[in-house]
Amino acid sequence: MTKYILTLLVSAILLFSACSLKSDMQNKSSVKSDDKFKDLGNQIMEGSIQGGTFYIDEKTGREYAYTVSRGKPAHLLGYELRTGKIIADFPLEKEIGSWDLEVSSDGWLYIAGNTGHVYQHRPGTNQVTDLGKFLNESLVFDLTTGKKGEIFGGTYNSSRVFRYHPDDGFSDVGKSSMVAGEQYVRSLVYHARTSKLYAGVGAHASLIELDPQTGTKKQILPAEFREFPFVYNMSLVSGLSDGDRLFAWLHSGDKHQTLMYNLETGNITQKSGLIQVRSIIKDLNNDTIFYIESGKLFSEDIKNSNSAPDLLATFQDSMIVDAMWGKDKKLYFLSCNRRILNYDPITRGSSATDIEIPPQPIKINSLVAGPDGRIWTGGYLTGGHAAYNPRTGKIKQYPGIDQAEGMTVQGTNIFMGIYPSAKIYQYNTKRRWDPDNGNPRLIKQIFGQDRPYAGVSAEDVGKMFFGTVPRYGTLGGTLLEYNIATDEMLTFHNVVTDQSVVSLVYAGGSIYGGTTVRGGMGVPPATTEAKLFGWDIGAKTKNFQIVPVVGARAITCLINGPQGNVWGIADGVLFIFDPLKRTIISKKVLYPVTQGRDGVYYEARLALHPSGIVYGVGGGSLFQINPENMEYQELKKGARLLTMDKNGLLCTVINETLWTYQP
Repeated sequence: MTKYILTLLVSAILLFSACSLKSDMQNKSSVKSDDKFKDLGNQIMEGSIQGGTFYIDEKTGREYAYTVSRGKPAHLLGYELRTGKIIADFPLEKEIGSWDLEVSSDGWLYIAGNTGHVYQHRPGTNQVTDLGKFLNESLVFDLTTGKKGEIFGGTYNSSRVFRYHPDDGFSDVGKSSMVAGEQYVRSLVYHARTSKLYAGVGAHASLIELDPQTGTKKQILPAEFREFPFVYNMSLVSGLSDGDRLFAWLHSGDKHQTLMYNLETGNITQKSGLIQVRSIIKDLNNDTIFYIESGKLFSEDIKNSNSAPDLLATFQDSMIVDAMWGKDKKLYFLSCNRRILNYDPITRGSSATDIEIPPQPIKINSLVAGPDGRIWTGGYLTGGHAAYNPRTGKIKQYPGIDQAEGMTVQGTNIFMGIYPSAKIYQYNTKRRWDPDNGNPRLIKQIFGQDRPYAGVSAEDVGKMFFGTVPRYGTLGGTLLEYNIATDEMLTFHNVVTDQSVVSLVYAGGSIYGGTTVRGGMGVPPATTEAKLFGWDIGAKTKNFQIVPVVGARAITCLINGPQGNVWGIADGVLFIFDPLKRTIISKKVLYPVTQGRDGVYYEARLALHPSGIVYGVGGGSLFQINPENMEYQELKKGARLLTMDKNGLLCTVINETLWTYQP
């Protein structure tokens, strides 16, 4: 009996141990699964600005400069004019930056938000008020001050002009878009004497005179200047003896023009050079104007067509957001280089005061596993790069290069497709990062193009290929071929008529490209379905094109998939392409895609893991697909962008921080 009881006791202990072990193993499995994801935090930190204004406190006489730092979140920052000491710092939680700030006639500071929201702040207080949005506009580009406490703003995405007054709220003073079919009011000024507004429109340049009382609009830009995409920046100089002047800077990636429009006579004259029109300001005592061009301060008598500009000072600050005469009769400029510049016309002396812009996390715009074993990220909108080392956990910042739309690797080099003006850079990771001395090195700028999203290495033939999206307001991208040995770049325009090349893969000695119907921003598509095309490297010609997914408007991803096939995603539909037969083998709907009216540039990414599983991002999630049964499994919501290093470590972006996933 005792032996029987002992046997039962031992059996119970073993059963309990087995159950506990099973439970413990399940817990460990769950923990291990959770441990596969790791949040690496923010990568790119920047202290940069794009808009600002000067402010004089009428009660105290004190003078300040206000700006907004870019980042997530953006911060409203205020500084003492002469010392540069920071006196205000308020986070704008919804924003990543601001293109403009203005002071109303009744002393309120208004901030244009990148989300379409407008903010109000009374300097000296601790409150910033979110006034909301005008209609459902996505962004406010420019603000200008009217009379009796009113301000006006120009918007994207339906090129409208609004009025705001604390007593009345928002109103649509243009009654509709400034120009039918256009999306941008990029610049806006107010002429106090006539109470007229002047709106600079894009992505097909127009200059509209607007009566905010009646909504009456008048095109005043001569036809020969409408080939530009934008009237980008403007300023207005009042009090000139022969008529107030409107200055307008027309800009595309590869050319620019400054116009002077006499509001009394209607005459337009041109000025060449990279004049920063926001720096233009009249002398306090005469008709001389001051302006900064290519980092140099000039004065000029614009009434006298025979007079030459007088060089006054050199600042090396080319981007100016505001100018003001101080109470000390000195001229002050607020620079995007995080400096307040000043010039004394009496002594002809000049100086600059640095202002502190606390670094903020920058949105990650591009992602690639580098040949140096680090994970490289590129920033939006101010550019900048960073590299994360998985072995050490350290992040290093690499400033100095603009916004990377795509990055691709060959050998020890990272090739960067940079916006604007479709610049292709080559960075040798074996050498020190030094943009000022050619590392990264600009290989070529592709005129008429803007965004190089796609890139692929064809290392066995010593070439790189890139695909681009054209400049604002135009259709038709390019395929680029870069020869490493000869340093020669060949450009093939409009490979697929009126479509942009946004994905590339090199398979079986050929290039395959995926397109989007979308062109540059601000122009509707002329076609309806994205194409998959083949490119003969030797013959340098397109040898076929097909529609892989009927009705799809963008093929945003192509990779070398299992069994020698090409895998791609078009509008959330996975398709498998046989490059030998040039046929679509299968399709599978993965997720719905909301593209808006013009389609997308980038959306999905795929990677073939050494395990044979295909991982991807798209539809706002990280997922996996088993090629054996095509089973789709969502792994993590909120993911975008994807790259994989040589060890099979997957990297993605969630909530604007870099994450790793170890399968």
